[in-house]
Amino acid sequence: MDLEGRDPFELIDEIEKVLNLPCFTMTWPIGQGARFKGVYDLSLKRIRLFTPGLKTLKFEQEFINDLNDAALPEKIDEGLIQILKDDLELLMGAGHDFNSERFLSGHLSPVFFGSAVKNFGIQELLDAFLKFAPAPTGRPAEERNVEACEADLTGVVFKIQANMDPKHRDRTAFVRICSGVFNEGMSVYHVREDREFKINNAIQFLSHERKNIDQAYAGDIIGIRDRNNLMIGDTITQGESLKFTGIPQFSPDLFCRVDLRNPIKSKQLHKGLEQLAEEGTSQIFRRKNNTESILGVVGQLQFEVVKFRLLNEYGADALFEPLNYGVSRWFYAKDKKDLTAFHDYYESHIVYDVRGYPLILFRNEWERDYVANNNPKMLFYASLFAYEQALKE
Repeated sequence: MDLEGRDPFELIDEIEKVLNLPCFTMTWPIGQGARFKGVYDLSLKRIRLFTPGLKTLKFEQEFINDLNDAALPEKIDEGLIQILKDDLELLMGAGHDFNSERFLSGHLSPVFFGSAVKNFGIQELLDAFLKFAPAPTGRPAEERNVEACEADLTGVVFKIQANMDPKHRDRTAFVRICSGVFNEGMSVYHVREDREFKINNAIQFLSHERKNIDQAYAGDIIGIRDRNNLMIGDTITQGESLKFTGIPQFSPDLFCRVDLRNPIKSKQLHKGLEQLAEEGTSQIFRRKNNTESILGVVGQLQFEVVKFRLLNEYGADALFEPLNYGVSRWFYAKDKKDLTAFHDYYESHIVYDVRGYPLILFRNEWERDYVANNNPKMLFYASLFAYEQALKE
């Protein structure tokens, strides 16, 4: 709001119309651009004054608790004070009332105004988050539902990020604590690999800052420095064999063959493709008895992101050659003879992901339907989770 922008009422009206989501105003701006003077907190009924040019890191700011305070005109022009009073009257009469149940169910959104660059108005958002956000809830696993109040530690890896510190080529696995308490240096059970390992130097992030953490509780997120052992969807426990659900992975729609302008960088290319695929934004596939790398994504922009990061983080200047496929599916048959026959007939259309699972590529949806109709004993899956469930049956 310290820069010129659209009228706040117009912004709220657009959110409500485009997203079909009613809004409840938590803070309201007083002026904008060069005339921006602060925000009014509708819940605490007070003004937080804005000081131009000051980046408020310690939140040592001035408050005025009464719109009729005699000292207020010394801080804010009387014209802006009257506009604020008129706006508040309109918000009170025509705005939506806050309702905790509607907010928690996703049918009402609070709105805050401020300046992210100057870190102004952010404290109100954080305070409201602490006040209204729900406590950690249970999380479903294939075996049972894990409640947040349970004593034993459980966690799920939901994100992998490579090269957060490019100088050290690090790799960080982000883990959501689902139950119990994490303590620095404790040993945990990695369910997928059926082994224990010790977590040292766990970290937490706040914007671009990171710090080591000694304890974490259900609902917290910690970063674990990892060397290609953890994957998205992995579960850690204190010994129980669990697999948390709810992290989907879908079959790609776009494919490219990846090659190098400079063959000397082959090692960097393969390392980069593997690490970026582990982050979940792309998937790597290879054909049987073939070493070429095929990259699959669900959106064209992901190709550009991978290409940029390969060049800037790994020094691999890659060529992306589009392949004439637009649909893909994992496939399975209960009878191994049917599965083998399908493999043999469609071998030129089949690639394999990093887990060794077969994926068949189709040029379009018509071809997919044609193949499915001519092979009624075959089962096709767009979701990796559904495919893995079929393998277990």
